[in-house]
Amino acid sequence: MSKNNRNNSFQEQLFSWANQKGQKVIITSNPLLAESTYQELEKKHPKVSLFPHTETLPYDFFSPSKHIKNLRMQALSGLLADEINILIISIQALMSPCPDKAHLLPFELLETNKDIDRKNLISGLQNSGYERKDIVKEVGEFALRGSIIDIYATGYDEPIRIEISESKIESLRTFDPTSQITTQKINSFSAIPPYEYALNQKGINLFKKNWRNYFDTFEEDSDVFKSIAKGKAEEGSEIYLPLFFLGKTSVINYLDKFDVVLLDKNVLKEIKDYELLINERYEEYRYDITRPLLKPSELFLTKNEFKSFLKDREVTNITFNNFNSKIIMKDKSKPIQTKKEYNHQIPEIDDRVVHLFHGIGIFKGLKNIKTRSTSNECLEIEYRNNSKVFVPIDSMHLVSKYFGPEEINIDELGSKKWERKKTLAIKRTFDTAAELLKTQAKRNLRKGKKYQIPKNEYFEFCKEFQFIETQDQKNTILEIEKDLQDSIPMDRLVCGEVGFGKTEVAMRASFISAFNNSQTCILVPTTVLAQQHYESFIKRFSNSPINIQKLSRDITVRKRKEIFSHLKDGHIDIIIGTHALLQGSIEFQDLGLLIIDEEHRFGV
Repeated sequence: MSKNNRNNSFQEQLFSWANQKGQKVIITSNPLLAESTYQELEKKHPKVSLFPHTETLPYDFFSPSKHIKNLRMQALSGLLADEINILIISIQALMSPCPDKAHLLPFELLETNKDIDRKNLISGLQNSGYERKDIVKEVGEFALRGSIIDIYATGYDEPIRIEISESKIESLRTFDPTSQITTQKINSFSAIPPYEYALNQKGINLFKKNWRNYFDTFEEDSDVFKSIAKGKAEEGSEIYLPLFFLGKTSVINYLDKFDVVLLDKNVLKEIKDYELLINERYEEYRYDITRPLLKPSELFLTKNEFKSFLKDREVTNITFNNFNSKIIMKDKSKPIQTKKEYNHQIPEIDDRVVHLFHGIGIFKGLKNIKTRSTSNECLEIEYRNNSKVFVPIDSMHLVSKYFGPEEINIDELGSKKWERKKTLAIKRTFDTAAELLKTQAKRNLRKGKKYQIPKNEYFEFCKEFQFIETQDQKNTILEIEKDLQDSIPMDRLVCGEVGFGKTEVAMRASFISAFNNSQTCILVPTTVLAQQHYESFIKRFSNSPINIQKLSRDITVRKRKEIFSHLKDGHIDIIIGTHALLQGSIEFQDLGLLIIDEEHRFGV
């Protein structure tokens, strides 16, 4: 059977199963399959939901992103409210801990034209872990401005603006956090906590009590304990979720009414692999007295517990396939696009800003300006001599954040100096733009090599990656794959925190280059980093015929000459090295890809 026929058969099986009555759960062998299955089913089923994986490793030092946390809490809240007919989840997400059901109960229900106790609402937000900000931009934040309260509540795609008049809710509106402009009027909304762990007094007391029962360590050595004891969130606290409640909880605890299961045939194998990863990381970090660990069975769902869950349910086993076959990567979602209507963000309080007509001033925050019949949110900008301009949110495209010398003076309203500076800046901008266009035109005229992606080999190479790709990582890899298949030479900057997968991105690009008979040169700033990369690449490419070598100052003269020779005749596919690679005497047979690691540390 051809691949297309297999995919069509799988699709038919999936849709037929999904159309059955009752509440159902789909369990896939990895998070990417869960995402692609969800993207396909949500087109036809309104009550389908995805419970995403945290995109962190077992016992990780990091917390999930705010976006991931919001999606997870949204799904759990939907399960609790009986609003979901089909839940899609990967086995990794199912095995990972989640909050107790009681934690998901709304602490406040707000409705228009109903009384509101402003003080109690603010206290409830703070006790649940919401963070007060001058301006709301992310989930878990709230802001106060007179009679206005903004809340970016967990479980919502946009923040909510509450307008209060004489202790009553006059209006509830969702708004764009980037532009601050209203998108929709709503009649009610409920708020649930922003974190998967409880930061109210009950949760903190239970955490401290359980910590002391579980661990024989000095509390003041632990940043997590000290932060939680003060009611503050701390990165990586999710590994202590059972301590905030009466024991461990997984999504299984939310699935009492889900009697029908569609199971990926590879799930049991993945359980074994994931349990191995959990145990490896537990053994690696268990002796850190500043971060004591719960045993795997006390935190994660076990294989026996999973089998017990399946025991009393109707289970259908099928082989899952990816829906899209054009791109080799397992996930086909496109990079997230920002809204085109508003590309101006609200600045921070006391930031210098530039108004197109008035010049450089200081942003003093949002202010609600009331006239006889209307109320408008405005940006308050202060100029010299304490003069002020109030810019309606609808006109915020006239305001941008200032970038330049910090000692610059703010402008004076009505002065002609700003017009002169603006005219000169526009002229210089046109000159710079002309130079950039000229440079880009020259680059576009050059023709590079169009790489072919070896589908089967590349798929197997990607599959050997032992971690779960983050969304940003997946987006970056997709863009680089596209670049490599284009005839225009790639010129791309990849940015990311340490440990977030930039090296894997480089490895996949190097793999494609090598299979197109082109060489890859990886330039690093230090000998130590060269050795680390060399060892990582050797391990990652161990199942491929690709030849990898290292060139740095610790290489002998004889070995160096041998490397030079093999680079010239093409026997080396990937070369990793320091400044030694910049010698004019080095010749490549066909250098197709240059990767500069930590390029800011090079004086070239």
